[in-house]
Amino acid sequence: RTAQTVMHLRNVVGAAMRFSTPDPVRVAEFLQDQRGLAFCARCIQDRLNLISLSAAQRVCSALALRPGFDRRVGICSSCGSNAKKVIRVKPTSG
Repeated sequence: RTAQTVMHLRNVVGAAMRFSTPDPVRVAEFLQDQRGLAFCARCIQDRLNLISLSAAQRVCSALALRPGFDRRVGICSSCGSNAKKVIRVKPTSG
């Protein structure tokens, strides 16, 4: 389902954005590549060089509404902070 979400996000941005990958797609792909790890918005901003922390927070909030993603207060796999909301790809059962 997460791969479907990434494809959906790519389709939403359309041809106008084809030369630069939009932030939601970059974040979704990053989280897929880091499956099993959770990251806070600040670390996502730092790792992906997003324009601002608020941009990273907005993307994380939007992705949390999509199937395949989980956002909650937890420990960031990068900075180790446990007082922040973190997002990850939901683990698959099986």
